[in-house]
Amino acid sequence: MDTTIPQKPCTRCGESMPLTDFYPRSDSKGLTSWCKFCYRQYHRDVYWQDKTPRTKKQKPLRTKEQKPLQHHYARNYNAGFFVYLITNQVNRLQYVGCTTAAISKRWEGHRNAMYQTEHSWKPLYQDMLKYGIEQFTIGLIAECTSKFTMRQQETRSIWQHNTIWPHGYNLHSGRLRDMI
Repeated sequence: MDTTIPQKPCTRCGESMPLTDFYPRSDSKGLTSWCKFCYRQYHRDVYWQDKTPRTKKQKPLRTKEQKPLQHHYARNYNAGFFVYLITNQVNRLQYVGCTTAAISKRWEGHRNAMYQTEHSWKPLYQDMLKYGIEQFTIGLIAECTSKFTMRQQETRSIWQHNTIWPHGYNLHSGRLRDMI
């Protein structure tokens, strides 16, 4: 059985990516030629290049330096944009995640979530309870410069490490969809 994921090259960045990283075309004839990352980046750049003149009554144009503040908890604990990897030392299954808090704070959140009933169905937390928390390790994959690049790196790392269930603990291919 062939388990390779069909891929397609992006005409903007030139990288070959899984077909899930491309939007469907609006005319229903296949997929877009740009990957989702390039498409979002292009539209984000267009947004920041708003050239309409402003009057005194209108709000001033937003600049890249004036982006909204991050979550309040991220400012308190060595704030940054981190992509991390959790590994089960018993069965070698892995989970890729991202956070704006310190890795130690996110690890503490995972340890607390395994006891909460709304998360008890998730395979990562089931195995944490089954094998014990001491059988799991967490490590840093990347430190990013923005939320968008963090989410982009998370999605790429999920594919690189092949951590989508049942080969790993990730239940979807990343959170880039939350960025739009």
